[in-house]
Formats: sequence, structure tokens, C-alpha cells
Amino acid sequence: MSQLSIIHYRRLFISLIALFYVFRIGILSLYSDNLDGSITPDSKEYIWLAQNFTDAYETSNSSNPYLSFRRTPIYPLFLNLFSQGNGLFASLLTQQILSIGIVLLTWLLCRRLFSEKIAWVAALLTVVETSLLTSSFMLLSEILFTFLFLAGIYLFVYAQASRLQGVTYALSGVFFGLSALTRPIGIAIMLILLLHLLLTKDIKRFKSLITVGVTAIPIIFWSIRNFLSIGVFDVSSIQSHNLHLFEGSGSKAYRLGIPLDEVHAMEKNIMNQTIGENFTLQEEQRYRTTRGLTLIIENFPWFIKMHLIGAMKLLIGPGQGDSLSFLTNGKVFSATETWQYFLVGALLSITLAITIMAAYGLFRNNQSSQPIVLISIVVIITMSSGIQAYSRFRAPIAPLLCIFAAVGIDRAQKKIRKSSRFRLL
Repeated sequence: MSQLSIIHYRRLFISLIALFYVFRIGILSLYSDNLDGSITPDSKEYIWLAQNFTDAYETSNSSNPYLSFRRTPIYPLFLNLFSQGNGLFASLLTQQILSIGIVLLTWLLCRRLFSEKIAWVAALLTVVETSLLTSSFMLLSEILFTFLFLAGIYLFVYAQASRLQGVTYALSGVFFGLSALTRPIGIAIMLILLLHLLLTKDIKRFKSLITVGVTAIPIIFWSIRNFLSIGVFDVSSIQSHNLHLFEGSGSKAYRLGIPLDEVHAMEKNIMNQTIGENFTLQEEQRYRTTRGLTLIIENFPWFIKMHLIGAMKLLIGPGQGDSLSFLTNGKVFSATETWQYFLVGALLSITLAITIMAAYGLFRNNQSSQPIVLISIVVIITMSSGIQAYSRFRAPIAPLLCIFAAVGIDRAQKKIRKSSRFRLL
């Protein structure tokens, strides 16, 4: 690609990206006095923890041990930094800035893996990617987590060619460790890194064990905090709750063909009969972990079916409407329902198009991409595709999907040009 074409691409895509963000920040500013649409039940927990951060996250005598064990501390701390004045608006505005950081990291990673031309397409796709777009307007941890996670991946890839390899691997581990304390699914990073080590089979890559070690440090320290404060050595209660109430109970619901709520009611009675109603956090944690594993084993074929359907939801996009409350609950597109349906349909189309082109890009990719990128996509999809799967859980791997969607667009464009030349001849 000529230097003139590169300059043309830069100007075009920078202008488009800037235009999108002017529009996004303008919409946010327009409704800065009424941000109720950005607050979900999960948001309310984060807000309470942010407002009571010091008391809630004390090493001992926490003012709310259940909630401080359920919610890891980085996102409440993020909100706490903006607790003065118009804190909710400042937090959402900062999430827009972080999403610009996600676009930049996507561009940097894609340029390193492929080319600058493909990187500009990936950056633009990341701007309009639905799960990232809608999550940036919600008081939820997805945008912060995705930024930290993607920064860790980029630094990990960059470290392999860096002169300061050890330092860069360590810095990658810092971002991975922080992401693990932003959302508990971040613990999957340890699995991703270990799989990368096993699959590369290159002794030089074992320098990346520095990343594994640094990533583990905050996870271990936070688990120690929970043991001292709550009596459970674990990062969060979310894992055991999800294992029991969604992975295990979801599999049971699929087998019985009944709603998940009915299974939850059945499981609540079984739990009360087993450990009583006045159980401790330690007893609940042990029970939910054991019961969840038991249900998965007993209903394993339905567990697999549930995850296949969940992966489809995560990749194709059902549930986008749940993420659109900020835009459609009487604020932006409140005149008629037609606009709401049109917007949801447009965003679903973007999600589907990116998924299809990402699959094509992966299939047509004729060079070896970094294994950690592919492993991250597979692991995050596998772990997030339970019965509760929907578009919000796509956010962490959305930039990676956009990279391969850009590759797919590039390969498709070249194939069309080649076919056109053949016909002309």
C-alpha cells in the first residue's frame, strides 16, 4: 500500500471515528441530568460500594461483607473516584474516554498482527460494535474490564519483540491482574496464559511466565483479604453463585424443559434442607460449588447444549435491548416505538455482520496470529455462554472479533477484485 493511500486512510478513518465520538459524547451530555437509564440492579450495588468504599472493603469488620465479597473492588473504586459532584455523568464520560482507549489498543494490536490498513477498519468497527457501544453508556464494569484486558493482551504480544521483554511482560501482568479484580471472569486470564504456554511449545515463550506471576499477585492478595474478612479464600462469591444458579441450574432447566426461576425455587428448598436457612458465607460457598458441579455432571448433555445456544446468543446478539435502556427508555428515541425497533435492529445487524466477517477472517487468515488472541476468544466465549449469556458478555472479546472482521473484509475485498480482473480477462 502506497504512502499516499495510507495518509488517505488515516484522514478518512480518524474523521469518521472522531465524528462518532462527538455524537456519542453529545448524546451523553444532552441527558446528563437524567441518567436513570444507565443504572441497572447491578449498577446499584456498584454505586453503594463506591459511596461506602472504605467501610465496605475493610480487611475486617466490613460494613457489608456479602456485597464486598460478591463484587471485586476495582470498578467500585473507579466510581468512587468520581463520587463528588455529578459523579455518575463523570463516570460515564470517562467510560467514553476508556472506549477511545479500547479503539486505540485495537488499532495498535491489529497493526502489529496484520497491517495499518486493516487496523483502521478494525478501529472503526470497534467504535460501532454494539456490546461496546451500549456498555459505554451503562454503569457496569464491562468497559473498564475490556480496556484493562485488551491492554494486557497488547503488551503481552508487544513483549515478544520488545528489548525490555521482562518489563513489558510484567506490565502486561499488571493490567491482567487489575482486570481480574474488575470482573471475576478475569481469573480466566490465568487459564489463557497457561494454554498459550502449552500451545506455543517455544522455550523462549516461557519468559511469559513473568506475566503469569504478576497476574497472580493481586488475585492472591485479594483472596487473602477475603479469607481474613469473610473466611473464604476466593476472589468472589460470583463464581460459586454462577456455578450453582446458572451453570448447574441452567443445565437442569434445559433437561426438565422448565423456566430457570422454577429450578431456582427447587434448588433453594434443597439448599435450605441441606445447610439450613441460617447459613454462613463459608457454608453457602462450599454448598453452591459442590451442588453446581453435581448438577453439571448429572445434566452434562444439556450443559453442552446450553453453552452452544449461549454462544450463539453471545455472538449473534439476542439481549441487545437490555443494554439499550439508556437510549430507549424515554430519553433519546422516545417519540415512537418504531425508532426503538429500528435502532435495536440496526445494532443487531452490526453485531451479526461483525461475527460473520470475523468467522470469515479467521477462516481466510493465511498467517499465524498470536495464539493468545485466538485462545482468549475461545475461553471467554466458553465461560460466558451459559444460560444467562447475552450481548453484554461479548464486550471483552469484541475488539478481537473486530480485528478478525477487518481481516475478513480485507480478504473478501481482495477476492472480489481478483474475480473481477479474471472476468475482464
